Amino acid sequence: MGLSDPFKRVVKDLKTSVEKREQEREDLGQFQRFFAGSSDMMSLLDESLTYLAVNEAYAAAFGLKCEEFVGKTPRCMFGEEFFEGRIKPSAQRCLRGESVRYHAWMEFPVAGRRYMEVSYSPCRDSANRFFGLAVTVRDITDRERIEEVLLRSEERYRLLVHHAPVSIHEIDREGRVISMNRAGLKMLEAEDASSICGLAYLDFVSSGDRERIRELLDRAFEGVSSQFEFSGNDVGERSFFSSNFIPIKGPDNQVVCVMGVSQDITARRSTDEALEQFHSVTSNQTGMEFLVALTRGLVEQFGVCHAFVSELVNHETLRTMVFCRDGVISDNFEYSRRGTPCEEVLRDGVGFFTSGVQQRFPSDEWLKKEGVEGYTAISFQDPQGRSMGHLGIMDSKPLRRVGLIERLLSVFAPRVGAELSRLKAESSAVESRQRLALALESVRGGVWDWNLDSGKLVPSALWWRDSGSNVPELGPQAQSWEMLVHPEDLPKFREEMDSHLEGRKAVFEVQNRFRRENGAYGWNLVRGRVVDRDPAGRAVRMVGIDIDITERKQMEDQISRVHSLESIGVLAGGIAHDFNNLLTGVIGALSLLRMCVDEKTREHRLACDAEKSAMRAAELTAQLMTFAKGGAPIKRSVAIDLLIRETAGLTLR
Repeated sequence: MGLSDPFKRVVKDLKTSVEKREQEREDLGQFQRFFAGSSDMMSLLDESLTYLAVNEAYAAAFGLKCEEFVGKTPRCMFGEEFFEGRIKPSAQRCLRGESVRYHAWMEFPVAGRRYMEVSYSPCRDSANRFFGLAVTVRDITDRERIEEVLLRSEERYRLLVHHAPVSIHEIDREGRVISMNRAGLKMLEAEDASSICGLAYLDFVSSGDRERIRELLDRAFEGVSSQFEFSGNDVGERSFFSSNFIPIKGPDNQVVCVMGVSQDITARRSTDEALEQFHSVTSNQTGMEFLVALTRGLVEQFGVCHAFVSELVNHETLRTMVFCRDGVISDNFEYSRRGTPCEEVLRDGVGFFTSGVQQRFPSDEWLKKEGVEGYTAISFQDPQGRSMGHLGIMDSKPLRRVGLIERLLSVFAPRVGAELSRLKAESSAVESRQRLALALESVRGGVWDWNLDSGKLVPSALWWRDSGSNVPELGPQAQSWEMLVHPEDLPKFREEMDSHLEGRKAVFEVQNRFRRENGAYGWNLVRGRVVDRDPAGRAVRMVGIDIDITERKQMEDQISRVHSLESIGVLAGGIAHDFNNLLTGVIGALSLLRMCVDEKTREHRLACDAEKSAMRAAELTAQLMTFAKGGAPIKRSVAIDLLIRETAGLTLR
C-alpha cells in the first residue's frame, strides 16, 4: 500500500529540515574554524540578532566564555542606548544585503573604553541561503589617538603659520607663490591670498637682487637651504627683508615646493644706519661731550625742535643736564614734574605721545609756551636700578618714524644713565680726594703705597713735601725710606714693620725721627696696613699715611718742662715753709736781744742789723711760697736810697 500525498510531503519537509540543520551546523562549524584564531573580536548573529557564536577575543573582552554568549543578544551586552542607536540600524541594513562599517567608542567590562571599527557582513551557505550576520570588531584606539594627535598637530601648525609674525609662503617649481599667511599678506598690503597666489615670487624682489635670489631658489629645489637678505621691489618706499628658503620633500623624497620665511627688517636697517651715524659722532666722546653730541644728533636725525636729558633732583624736581633747541645748546633749568609728561615717563619708564601732548597734559604751561605737539622719552637708571632721569625729544608737529625713535632712545638711554653715574662717581671721587687732601694738609701728612714684590714705594706729593726730601735723590725704593729714619729709631721701626708683615700685629704704627732735607730731624707718626697678600699669606702690598708730629712733640717737651718746674716749685714751697718756721724763732730772739742791750752800744747795732736781715729772709721765703702756690709775685714800692744803704752796710761789715 503506497503512502498518501500529505504524508509524503511531511516526510519531505522533515528531510529538508534535517538537511538544513546539518548545513547550518556545517556552516557554523566552518565559521567557528575561520575566526577562532583571529585577534579581532568576531561574532555570528541570526536574523533575530541573537548570538550563534563568538570567538575567544570577543569573549575575553567581556570576561566570559564563548558558550555563555549563545542565546544572548547584543542588547544585553552593550545596553539599550548603544543597541538601538548603533547595532540595530546597522544589522537591519545588513539583513537587507548590505555590508556595513562604522567607527565608535565602545565600553567593555575588561578592555574598558576602546575605539572600534565595526563591520557587518551577511553570511550565506553554499546554496546562497542567508543564515546569519558576521560581525567583526577591530580595536583601532591607538590609531585613532595617533590620528587625533596628528590632527591636533596639523591644526596647531596651521594656526602657527596663520598667526606667525613673519611671512610664511610656499613657492612651486615654476617660481609661483602657491600660499601665504596673514603676516605676508600684510607686508605686501594684499587683501587676501587669492590676489597673491599664482604670481611670480621674484616680482616682489628688487631688480638688483633678482638674479641672486633666483639662484638661491634653484638651489632650494635641489635640496639646499639658504638664508639671505634682499630689498623689496622698486615700487614705493624701499623695504628690506631677511629670508630663508627651506626645501619641502614629498613621499618620494623629492622636493615638491620651497617654503619661504621672510621678516621685514626695514626698521632694523634704519636703526642700524642711524646707530652707525650716531656711533661715528659719539664713539670717542664721554661725559657732557657725549650728551651734547647725542642731543644734537637726535635733533638732526629726526628733524625735531628739541632733544634733552633731564636729571631727577629730588622727588618733585627735575633739572635739564643738556637741552638742545633747534641744534643749539640752551641754558639748563629746573622744573616741577607734577602735571607734565615727564612724571608719566618716570613712573612707567616710557612715554610716547606722538601728537596731542598739550591736550593730554593741560596744566603744563611750558608745553603751551613752546607749542609742543609731539613728545617721546625713555627713563634711565643708575646701577642699582633707581630712576635717575630721562632722555627725550619734542617737536611742534606730530612725531614721525616713532618706531625708529623708540629704538634709538632705548639704545642710548642706558648709556646716558651710565655716563651720568660715571660723572657722579668721578665728582664724588674728586670731592673725596679734596677732603682727604684737606685732612692730610691740616695734619701735615702724606700717603704712601709700598709694593713689597718690587720694593717700589710710591709716596704722595704731600709726603715728599712734608718730609723735606728730594725725590730724584732718594728714588722710589723702600730702602730710601729707611735712609731717612734716625739711626737710633731704626731698630724699633724695623721690629714693628716685621711684626705687622708677619701678621703678629693688625696695624703697623710707630713714631720716629725723620731726617729733613736740611739735615735736621723731625718727628713723624707712621701708620699703615697690608692690603694684599698672596695665597701663602705673604704680604704683597701695603699702604699708609705719614704725619708730621714735630710740633706735637715740641709741645709735649714744653709741657714736660712745665711739669718739672711745677715739681721744683712744690719742693721750694716746702723748704720755704720750714725755713719760715725757723726764721720766726730767729727774728723773735733777735728782737729780745735788741731790747735787752743799751741802744748806744755796738751789740745793739749788730742785733738790729741781724734782725733786718732775718726780716728780708722772711720776705724771700714768702715769695717762694707764693711761687709754689702758683700766685703772682707781691710787688710794693720801696725807698731805693734806704735799700742801698742797708745793703751796702751789710756788705761792708
